[in-house]
Amino acid sequence: MSRWKFFVLLVLLLVSFLGVYLLGNGRVHLWDRDEPRYANASRWMARTQDWVVPRWGFGTIDEAREPRTAKPPLIYWAQAASMKTFGDTTFAARFPSAVATTALLGLLGIVLARSVGQRRALWTVFILGSAGMVVASSKMCVTDAVLLLFITTMLLAVAAVRLGHRARWITAILWLAVALAGLTKGPVVLGVMVTTLLVLACFDRTGKWTSPRAWLDAVRWWRFLRPVMGLVIICVVVGPWLYLVSGRAPGFLTESISHDVINRMRSGLEGHKGPPGFYLLTIWGTYFPWSLLLPASLILAWRHRHLPHVRFALSAVIGPWIMMELVQTKLVHYVLPIFPALAFLTADAIVRFARRQYTDLEKRSWIITTGVWGVIVALVGLLPWTALWVFDRADVPVFGAAVFTGVACMMGLVTFLCYRAKNVRFAALSMGAGFIGLVVVMYTLYLPDAKYLRLPVRISADLKSLGATGEGSRGRVFMIGYREPSVAWYQDGTIAERDSGWLDSLLSQELPRWVVMTRSEWDQFTPPLVQDAYDIKSTERGWNYAGGKVVEVLVLEKRGE
Repeated sequence: MSRWKFFVLLVLLLVSFLGVYLLGNGRVHLWDRDEPRYANASRWMARTQDWVVPRWGFGTIDEAREPRTAKPPLIYWAQAASMKTFGDTTFAARFPSAVATTALLGLLGIVLARSVGQRRALWTVFILGSAGMVVASSKMCVTDAVLLLFITTMLLAVAAVRLGHRARWITAILWLAVALAGLTKGPVVLGVMVTTLLVLACFDRTGKWTSPRAWLDAVRWWRFLRPVMGLVIICVVVGPWLYLVSGRAPGFLTESISHDVINRMRSGLEGHKGPPGFYLLTIWGTYFPWSLLLPASLILAWRHRHLPHVRFALSAVIGPWIMMELVQTKLVHYVLPIFPALAFLTADAIVRFARRQYTDLEKRSWIITTGVWGVIVALVGLLPWTALWVFDRADVPVFGAAVFTGVACMMGLVTFLCYRAKNVRFAALSMGAGFIGLVVVMYTLYLPDAKYLRLPVRISADLKSLGATGEGSRGRVFMIGYREPSVAWYQDGTIAERDSGWLDSLLSQELPRWVVMTRSEWDQFTPPLVQDAYDIKSTERGWNYAGGKVVEVLVLEKRGE
């Protein structure tokens, strides 16, 4: 393949993926609860021009000024800058994630083309760009996409040093990526780096396990990572913000480290605790559709672990994976840093199978497996229809559901037929293109019109029609029972969350003018005197997916106001 052909194909892939990552982002509502938390804080930063301390962007004035210690500031900087450019919109909040993922794919394509060949580079870009969790992170305004860009840059630089490229500019890029990843999500990047190096040392060791000399030889090259240079770069990049935030919000760093780093490792925060092997189960969904090839890819990688690139990629999968399994707080996206290495191993397997170096994918057992997989994909394509069991047809986009089902069935069938015809390349293309087709349908024909999912948008529209927005409503709009932060985003950030216990003291204080409350809270826990003080202005019914249940939400206005 000529350089020009490779360049054209890479650019086409990047432009196509960027288009998919941006498609529908302005029409599909923010997903509770993480997306609106980031978006609200970024909007507050953009409006107040406070670029040092991330703060909650909703509630009363005092609550709005409460620091958000969950993450360092870089993601808020990126989203706030995007909002300053494109406006205060959902599209703007998600824009940095789409750009970061596209930049990651471009970086991988260029670096891998020079080191492992153009075919493997293109396949890696195609696989990673169409992997389920990568697509999801590219279309959400959270830290994952930006963090993945910096972690992958760090790993590529470490791999270059391991392969003999010892120039100082490479290690400078390495530690700059570490510093920027630290400004995005704290020290997790160092965990990924250290665990990868430890597993790589196990592979590189040539003597006995108990031989100190064997281990010393395996880690001798680590000195070329230049940790002293790294410390200087990290201090220069991160130090100024650490100094400023310590002065502006003295408890910020202590709370961030103790709660979001130490406690996250020791216990399952917010109920997100899973058993050992959690990611071994969830990888089949998060790495979809390429999880179909996961066993074969790992088996081939193990067979070829003597090859430097395969060995490093295998280490970059095993090390961080084990680390995340040991961390007590578990969420499906925590293993996202292994996806670039996993995509390369999958690409390597596809190239070998396509060249018929191995014939495992031509066996009858594999054909049966792909047939079962195709049936599962078709069944997944029926999921949008399940909403009709609970909600009215007017709340469910039937046409979008039909197209989604059709694309899923076609994807499963074509993939099966291609594997049956022993055409691995077309089968892989069908898997990736089919999944991207599902994403396009979902974000253009289904999600924008799925009223049962857009409960926060509908509630906020009701509040705006009542005038419960803007500075005049600050401190006078409360959420009880249904307390999703996306309501604050769409209502313009003046609504405050209150738990059910607040109802007990409601009579002893001034009643707020507007209240958002679930029907169950209204019927079971609200005192009669309070009920007499309010009129029900609107009722909205939908699926509270963050809570996992169908809810009816009331919008109340105080009588006489």
